[in-house]
Amino acid sequence: DYEPINETIKIFEQAIASINRRLKLEPGQYNNITKIATICDSIDGDTDKLLDPKRKFMLEARMIDYINKYNVQCFLFNDCLVLCAIVSRERMSVIGTNLQAEIRPYKHLMTIPLFDIATITTHGKKLKINLASRRIKLKTTKKSETENWLKTIISTRSQCISTKENNNLLQPAQNYSVTI
Repeated sequence: DYEPINETIKIFEQAIASINRRLKLEPGQYNNITKIATICDSIDGDTDKLLDPKRKFMLEARMIDYINKYNVQCFLFNDCLVLCAIVSRERMSVIGTNLQAEIRPYKHLMTIPLFDIATITTHGKKLKINLASRRIKLKTTKKSETENWLKTIISTRSQCISTKENNNLLQPAQNYSVTI
């Protein structure tokens, strides 16, 4: 009784494997692309450039921009950091027809290539990211989350540019600053 179902499953598995070979996806990379597509669907703004098979999702967190005093959603990828404003429920942008509306909880603010980051500083729950042209100051909910972001940005950025640089980076201490 289950033989036709098993044969159908095998056909689907072969089709998926064939698609993955054509897209040149590594195992597990499909889930990564799906995650990035889900993130892009949640952001109001131009996010088409984020959909790249080589891009890898690393971290996501809600933080506070303590210069401008508003909540931001941060998405860290292997080559860039995306900052989005969190849209209040009253101001959610509704796109689509009356039959099917799509609510996007985030508004794209900026995409920062990791190689543009000059310095990163942490102090408690605060994370300062200095670019050549501006300074971004974020605050997480937990100190451990800030340290995790710092470590991930440093290791990801160094892999983005050169694996050789990674040997020169220090491990975060309680208050930590690194010039990259």
